Amino acid sequence: MKLPFVLLSFLLSAGCLPAGAEPEARVAAPAFVDVVTFKVINGGDKQQISVVSAPGLVRVDSPDDRLSVLYDPGTEHYTGLEHSNYTYWEFTWPEVRDSVQNTARYATRLRDLGPELMEENAISPSTNADAAPASTTDSAGGDSDNSGYVWHTDIARKTIDDIACVHWIGETVAGEKIDAWCSPRTIPEVEQALATLKEMNEPMALVPVRTLLPPLVFVAWQSLQKAGVTPVQLTWGSDTEFNQMTLVSVKHREGKVGDFQVPKLYVKTTLVTMDGIGNQRAQGTHRAGQQDLVTPTSPLLNKP
Repeated sequence: MKLPFVLLSFLLSAGCLPAGAEPEARVAAPAFVDVVTFKVINGGDKQQISVVSAPGLVRVDSPDDRLSVLYDPGTEHYTGLEHSNYTYWEFTWPEVRDSVQNTARYATRLRDLGPELMEENAISPSTNADAAPASTTDSAGGDSDNSGYVWHTDIARKTIDDIACVHWIGETVAGEKIDAWCSPRTIPEVEQALATLKEMNEPMALVPVRTLLPPLVFVAWQSLQKAGVTPVQLTWGSDTEFNQMTLVSVKHREGKVGDFQVPKLYVKTTLVTMDGIGNQRAQGTHRAGQQDLVTPTSPLLNKP
């Protein structure tokens, strides 16, 4: 029996660990990691997103939101580190999805988030990808592109973060436009970072209600990917209120012990989502000694 679906009113219950207790999972530090960092302007808000990755391990840092997310691609398990109040929460996406995917409110919420997040509207892989763009008549997606954008290049060139970029323009029949500066060759680390963020974006938007990147970024990326180019900067919106994603850096560094671990002093909270679906405790069942349930806007979750 599926429980009622209440997504936007999820609550956090902060529980106190016994003295000296540590998070259960301890992950050994990988020898090396890739770190891909983006700068995002969306609706006037500015933030930086970094994807730290090693085989089978992912960490996404959003310093402006004071949030980090540890992600296991194999199990689709998420661990959120709330740096503002030194707590962490967990959920496993398949368990949540299986419990609510056939409910009407789940489908409604997906529509509210935008068709880019709906699996049935995902853009299929290209079967006619071309080489790097060379003329103003090149098309990024061809017949296999159902993004709604028609893409072409021009002769403009510029350098962003020491990357020589070519210019792509995507337009819809309604006059919407995406301006894209792209590396003429794929950048594997960036491609992998964007693929990971796309995979994480829907669960993060639906459960803890945090989007990592604007969904339109993935629409443009998947279209441009078919032309063998990697977006370095995407701009959309009006001239006065524009939105933008820019690649800041791609780095390789030695792995650190704390990259994929919950800090020892962080207190585990219970993420009560969708009326407590899964193994999470529902409201009113928290143990003695736990703090009262708080909403995402509570001062407890936003204290400096």
